[in-house]
Amino acid sequence: MNCEYIFALDIGTRTVIGLLCRLADSGEMVVEHYHVEWHPQRAMLDGQIHDVESVADTISRIKESLEETLQTKFSTVAVAAAGRSLKTACGRAVRHRTVSGAMTRDEVLALEIEAVQQAQFQLAQEDAREQERNLYFCVGYSVVCYWLENQAIGSLVGQVGSEVAVEVIATFLPRVVVDSLLSALHLAGLQVSSLTLEPIAALSVAISPGMRHLNLALVDIGAGTSDIAVIREGNIFAYAMVPLGGDELSEVIAGKYLLDFQVAENVKRSLAGLETISVTDILGNQVDLQAADVLKVLEEKVNHIAGQIAENILSLNQGPPDAVICVGGGSLTPTLLESLANKLELPANRVGVRTPQSFEGIEYEAPFLAGPQGVTPLGIAFHYFATPPIPFLKVSVNNRDTVLWNSGELSVANALLSAGIALTEVYGKPGLGKTIEVNGQVKVWRGQAGTPPIIKVNGEPAGLESLLKEGDQVEFFPGENGESVDIRLSDLVQTTSGHVYVNGERLDLVPSIYINGRPGTVDDEVPDRARIEYRNLNSLENILIQAGLDEEWLKENCTYLLKLKQ
Repeated sequence: MNCEYIFALDIGTRTVIGLLCRLADSGEMVVEHYHVEWHPQRAMLDGQIHDVESVADTISRIKESLEETLQTKFSTVAVAAAGRSLKTACGRAVRHRTVSGAMTRDEVLALEIEAVQQAQFQLAQEDAREQERNLYFCVGYSVVCYWLENQAIGSLVGQVGSEVAVEVIATFLPRVVVDSLLSALHLAGLQVSSLTLEPIAALSVAISPGMRHLNLALVDIGAGTSDIAVIREGNIFAYAMVPLGGDELSEVIAGKYLLDFQVAENVKRSLAGLETISVTDILGNQVDLQAADVLKVLEEKVNHIAGQIAENILSLNQGPPDAVICVGGGSLTPTLLESLANKLELPANRVGVRTPQSFEGIEYEAPFLAGPQGVTPLGIAFHYFATPPIPFLKVSVNNRDTVLWNSGELSVANALLSAGIALTEVYGKPGLGKTIEVNGQVKVWRGQAGTPPIIKVNGEPAGLESLLKEGDQVEFFPGENGESVDIRLSDLVQTTSGHVYVNGERLDLVPSIYINGRPGTVDDEVPDRARIEYRNLNSLENILIQAGLDEEWLKENCTYLLKLKQ
C-alpha cells in the first residue's frame, strides 16, 4: 500500500464503494478520491457473495479507476464484512508482569489478541458438532474493559503494574462468508490489510467516545442486512444482525407491479422525492405509480423489518435504549424510523439518522458520501487509521487456506482454532469404563486410552505449541477414541456346566445369576453400575435349590433362651 494513501472498500449488497484516504498533518482523515460501482446483477444476497467472479470484476473496476487517478498500484485494501450469521463471544486475558516499565501499545495489543483467542476457544467448545458444519472466523472485536491491579481503567498504554487484564467481545462470521470475500479480493489482485465488521466500522465514526456514556443502539440498514450494535456504560455491549434490508422492499415493489428488480429499486429510491413515478413493466406496459400508493404496499414489510430490528435491540439491551442512531442507505426508507420508534416505545425524536456532515476529524467533498450511506465506507477507512491494523498470517490446515491474526507468536493450536477444529477433538477420548457390583463387592474396569493426534508442519512432526510462519503447511489427524469396556456375565461368574447326584438321581447344574434383580444368562452384556448376584455352580446352596428345596429352608433359624436372675 502507498505510504501516504490507504485504499478502503465497502462491499455492499447493491453497491461497492472505494475510497482513497490519507491522514493530514492536522490528524484529520482526508478523502481524496472515491469511486462507486453498482453490481450489474444480484451478485450478493443478504450480505453473502453469491457470484465471486462478478463481485471481483466490480472491485477490479474500482481499483483500476482509483489507480489511474493516483497513478499508482494498490495490492492491499481495508474492508469490512456484513454481520451475516453473526456470533459473539466474550474473552478475558490476565497477565502477570515481571517488568517494572510502562506498558507499550504492542503489549496491550498482544493482551487483547490473547483475549480474542480465549473467546474463540470458548466458541469452539460450546458446540463441537456445530463447528464441524459452520467454521467461524473472527472479523473484529471491541474492548469491554481494561483492569490494572483489579481496578477498571480506561487504557493500559503507559500504565505500570504487576497484574493487568482485558475483557473483549469478539465477533465471528461463518468461514463461508469470509472466504468468499477473500476470494473476490484475491481475484481482483488484492490482499486484506485490515478486516473488521461493518457495525464496528460505522461505530468508529457515528458514535464518538463522548457519546458512549449513553445507552445507544446503532443500526446500519443496508440493502441485504441490518447490523446492530448496542453501547452501554461507555462500551460496546453486544452485536446482532437482521437478514433484512432494502432489497426486501424492492422485491415487494417488483412483485406487485411486475417490474424488473433494478426498476423496482429505482422506484423505491424515488419515493421520498416524487409523487408520481413512471415505469415500464416486464410486459412493456407504461405505468404511472403514485408514491402514496406504493408506500401503502410497502407498509406491512416496513413494519416487519422495523419489528425484527426492535426485537433484537430489546433482546440485547434487555429493554429500550436511550436512543437509536440509524445509518446506511436503508435508513432513508419512508416511515421506517417512525415504525421503529413505535416498536421500541420511544419518542419519535429518539430514533434518527446520522450523516457524515456532523463528523469531526473527517474531510471530504464527495456529495455521495454526505448521506447515511457514506457512514460505513468512511468508517472503514477511519477505523484503519484509528485502530492500527493487525497483519494477517496465511497458513494451510489440511490443504485449506487459513488466515490468522498475526499478533506475534502463533502456534499450531491457534491455526486449528481458526480452521474451526475444537481442541476437545484433538486427542482421542478414552473409552467408557464400567463400575459393577458383584455379590456386594465393587469392581472397576477402565476403557482403553485414546491416542494422541498426528501433527505435521511442512511434513515434519510437530505439536500444538509449534510456532508457525507465513505459508506453513499444517497436517492434522485427530487422535482415535479408545474402545469402551465390553463386560459379559461370562467374564464375571463361573459358567462351566456340570452334574451331581442327589438322593441317587442325576442333577444337571446351571449357574444362578441375577442382573439388577432379574435373571440373566452368561452371554448377557453387563451395563455400567449394574448389581450382579450369583451362586457358585457347585455350592451346596445352589445344588439344593436346583434340586427343589425352598430357599426358606436354607435360612438359619436360631432360638435363644434368656434366663433372668431373680
